[in-house]
Amino acid sequence: MKKLLLATALVLSMPAAKAQLALQNFDAAGIPAGWTMINVDGKTISTLLNTTIQTGLKANAWMKWPTATAGDSIMITTSLFSPTGAADRWLVTPSFNVTSTDMMLSWFDQQPYSPAGLLDKMEIWVSTTGGATTASFTTNLGSSAPTSASFVKKSISLGTFNGQNIRVAFRNVGNNAGVLGLDRVQTEIVAASTDASMDAVNFPNIIPATPATPISVNVTNKGTTTITSIQASYRIDAGTPVSQTFSGLSLIPGSSVTLTFTTSVSGTTSGAHTLLASVLQVNGAADAVASNNTINTSFATATKSVNRNGLIEEFTSSTCPPCASFNATFDPFLLSLPANVPASRFNVIKYQMNWPSPGNDVCYNSEGNTRKTYYAVSGIPDHFTNGEVGTSGDAAEVAASKADPAFMDITGTYVVKKDSLIADVTVTPHFTLASANFRLHLAAIEYSYTNPGATTSQKQYYHVMRNMAAAGTGLSITSTTSGVGQKFRWAVKYTTGTPTQFSNTFWSNPITGSLVAFVQDNNTKEVFQSQSMPATWPASIENKNAVISQSSVYPNPATDHTSIAFKLESSANVGVQVLDALGRTVYSVASQKLDAGTQMFEINTTSFASGVYTIKVASENGTITERFSVVK
Repeated sequence: MKKLLLATALVLSMPAAKAQLALQNFDAAGIPAGWTMINVDGKTISTLLNTTIQTGLKANAWMKWPTATAGDSIMITTSLFSPTGAADRWLVTPSFNVTSTDMMLSWFDQQPYSPAGLLDKMEIWVSTTGGATTASFTTNLGSSAPTSASFVKKSISLGTFNGQNIRVAFRNVGNNAGVLGLDRVQTEIVAASTDASMDAVNFPNIIPATPATPISVNVTNKGTTTITSIQASYRIDAGTPVSQTFSGLSLIPGSSVTLTFTTSVSGTTSGAHTLLASVLQVNGAADAVASNNTINTSFATATKSVNRNGLIEEFTSSTCPPCASFNATFDPFLLSLPANVPASRFNVIKYQMNWPSPGNDVCYNSEGNTRKTYYAVSGIPDHFTNGEVGTSGDAAEVAASKADPAFMDITGTYVVKKDSLIADVTVTPHFTLASANFRLHLAAIEYSYTNPGATTSQKQYYHVMRNMAAAGTGLSITSTTSGVGQKFRWAVKYTTGTPTQFSNTFWSNPITGSLVAFVQDNNTKEVFQSQSMPATWPASIENKNAVISQSSVYPNPATDHTSIAFKLESSANVGVQVLDALGRTVYSVASQKLDAGTQMFEINTTSFASGVYTIKVASENGTITERFSVVK
């Protein structure tokens, strides 16, 4: 510990009041700024110290004089043995505010030198009128006798001065026969014996009218006594509170517990509601600290529920060996679902990062960085499922991501023009909230590409984000009305080629990719709903399907073969063409006359490289397209 020797009078001007008294270690030489010493005896160090004590003090390296340089270990002493009379010093703190009845003043003191074996006492005085003179210190909080040659922590309550601005003086009294040390002075908020803090309510933002929705709360023991029982309650709007006593607890100080009510929330009408959760009693009595016993939150009851589409956002890189290991299993799993196909009800977005070293992933861009910052990602591979920290990235996690109902529909189209991407998306909530902090995110996804510059074993990449609306921050949704759709349009130019960092360049034509749209609550990061929209050509070019309809491709992904089935509404001349990711024709069937009804073409994919392909089925009256992947 670093200390300061008090021996000469020093009076400083009154500093501005602080909320609390900061820790003072007396590290620097002299009296700290804001502190003062009232020299009642008027003596100097030469008259206060006899030769014996001077020699003893100088022999101890941890004791220094006031002239010592900053950083030396220096002791405060408010009692100096004097052959000519007792010393009387008042060491006064800066001005500060007492902000709580639980505020304590603490310090360390010692008496390492007492030639006569006599112990001195440290008196604690309080002034509420400035503390410029000893007369202004009208309240004596008591005294403490230092009984150890080592520093020992002491404390005293300042609760009676709650709400006041005060200064505190340390004064030595007694036989004046010893050297009294003082160090580490500060104010502290000391926990009450019982203090159960209501920290969080675990309850969805949106709930269905039926069935009942479970509710739980997180409570922390911020007191000094083990908690064995807690009586808690919750109340919806101005309704009757639901109270429950949770007994059999063993909640030691500093630990937390989740308490789940046996009575779930039910019977709420559609619309917005408030929920008040409270701690009522701790260990069978009123909680000593009531200021942290309640939490207010809000939620909405939906008018109906719909199927939820799961969403995983993965952070990865072409320079990350652990990412390559994870994706070696994860990517084939995604292709088998397949992800980003509406029928699978599961979507994925991959953000390529610029670390670890050499950090040269060419697909890293500002939008990915925005999402990395949003989730505070500090290491990869990492992923988030429906906005929450992900787990194993396996079938169980995907199934769980789709299990809970959703209360929102997302529909729209994603059109690839010659040099532009145009997304028209409608968000239709099934709940009403007058105010919200939701964002609609739109991510243009490249289905597949090969990165020859990758520094790991992974060279093929799937479902990588190349551009996002509003640079990754999303489009604002500030309120919702049940059943009323909100329409959004996002139009952006695109280029193809070899991407560079911070570019939005696609490796190949975006027609093979898709748009993933999702709505996220910025307050909780919960993703309410997601939807994938396959890229399409403008209606004036393709998809005039007056004759051809109800098409499907199976198996998808394919290994050595796949088939496309479709329905003809009437007899027509039909041809089939398969294009690779670069738009090159790799397979074709010449136009031939087919009868009305269901038709099927089988395609041999043995010679196809792994990747994504587009099947075009064309007649004189229109064309349909389907995408499939080949995995070898």
